[in-house]
Amino acid sequence: NPVAIDKYKYNIWVKGGLKIDISGGVFLTSLVNNEYFTKDKIVNEGGVDVTKQQIFRKEKGNFEFGFGSAINISLRSASWINPTLNAGALFTVNQQFQIITGLGAILGKEERIIFSGGLTMGRVTKISEAYKEDGSVTYDLGDGVVPTDSVFDFGFYFGITYNFSKNKTQK
Repeated sequence: NPVAIDKYKYNIWVKGGLKIDISGGVFLTSLVNNEYFTKDKIVNEGGVDVTKQQIFRKEKGNFEFGFGSAINISLRSASWINPTLNAGALFTVNQQFQIITGLGAILGKEERIIFSGGLTMGRVTKISEAYKEDGSVTYDLGDGVVPTDSVFDFGFYFGITYNFSKNKTQK
């Protein structure tokens, strides 16, 4: 007589060592390009009225969205929540490249979502150092173009990413 054999499948979660994952998703960054506009102001210089410009910064908000990818390094554990170190890059919606590095939390075992935050670095457009953007000083800008510089700067970011790699199984 044949005997029925019960067959069971078990997931055994490996603990110990480092785990490296690659994830991609959306980011919110504080490193944004500034934009400026001018207002004409009539100034009396030596008894003659002259038109000069005041410089003001456009209010666009303090954050910008971006899309990117990160490498997440965590300690392998059997937990549903793991802390992680991450590094990667993102492109803002204005196609500005930024490098990111920070800390995060990996949620899940098979399908993993990573919440992260930290430091972002990249080039942004800011007003030249010789000018003020608060309208307190008038300038003779001629065509009204505000002098700007592309500078390397630092900011912070927050990201939500999804892990691309799947768990490995052994037969």
